[in-house]
Amino acid sequence: MKKNIKSLIAVLIVCTMFFASASTMIVFASNNIGIVVNGRTLRLDQPPVMESGRTLVPLRAIFEELGAQVDWNSANQTITGTKGNSTIKLVVGNTTAVVDGKEVKMDVPAKVVNGRTLVPTRFVAESLGAVVEWDGANRIVKVIADVVIDEATIDAYIELFVDTTELLEEGLLSYIDTLMMITYASETLIQQELVKLRNNSQKMQSDFNAIKDVKVFEQSQFYMRRVLYYYNLVIADTEELIALAIEGKEAELFVIQGRVETNLSKMESEFMKAIEHFFLEYEAYAGEIDFELNFEF
Repeated sequence: MKKNIKSLIAVLIVCTMFFASASTMIVFASNNIGIVVNGRTLRLDQPPVMESGRTLVPLRAIFEELGAQVDWNSANQTITGTKGNSTIKLVVGNTTAVVDGKEVKMDVPAKVVNGRTLVPTRFVAESLGAVVEWDGANRIVKVIADVVIDEATIDAYIELFVDTTELLEEGLLSYIDTLMMITYASETLIQQELVKLRNNSQKMQSDFNAIKDVKVFEQSQFYMRRVLYYYNLVIADTEELIALAIEGKEAELFVIQGRVETNLSKMESEFMKAIEHFFLEYEAYAGEIDFELNFEF
C-alpha cells in the first residue's frame, strides 16, 4: 500500500507544480469579431454580428459598458439609453433613431438575433461621446470612452488581487508539504493540516468574492474567482483522497485522484487567464505596468 501511496503523491506533486511562467495571447477566430472598450475585451453571451459593414452587439452590454442606463420596451420593441444629458432611442428594424430629441439615420437598424436584441456598436458609442476604431487585421472594434472611475475601489482590488496570488503560492506549497506528510506523519496531524488548508482556501475565496464588481478589472476578477473555486474543490477532494489512501481503498482512490488532477488543470488554465487579463486591464487603467507579479515554485 505504501508503494501505491508514494505513486499517488508523485502524480499529485507533478500536477501541483503547474504555475510555471507562461503567456497567452487573446486570439479571435477568423470569423469572430472582438469588442474592446477602454482596453478591455467584452465577454458577450451573443457573439457580435456584422451586417452591411456595421458591427451589432447585445444592447445591454454596450450601453452599460459605456456607463449608460438602458431600458427595453418589449411591447413596442424600443430601446432607450441614457447617459448624463444624452438620450438615444432606437426601434428594432427601424433605421431612424432619435438622439437628444433629433431624428438621425443609421446605416443598419437594431435587430433580434437568437432572442437577443443587437444594436449598431459605432452608432451607439459615438452618440454617447465615445471614439470608435476598426482594427480590420484582427477584426476588433475598439471603443474609447470616458468612464467614471472609483479609484479607492480599484486600488483595493489591485491590492487584493496581488495578495491573493501570494496566498495561493503559500497555500499550494503547504498543499505539497501536506501530501508529503502521508509517508511519515500520523493521521491526526495530516487531518489537522488539511483543515488548515481548507479554512485558508475558504477564507481566500470569501474575501475575494466580498469585494464588489470592478468594471475596469472585470475579466481578471472573473477568472480569479474561478481559480479560487477550483482550489477549494482540490482541497476538498484531497481530504477525501487521503482518507481513502489511509483506509487502503485503492479503487475509489483513483477516481478521486482523477478528479483532483482535472481540477488542478482547470485551476492552472484559469490562473493564467486571470494574470493575463489583470496586466492588460492594469495597463489600460494606469497607462503602464509599474510592478511585477512573481509566482513560482
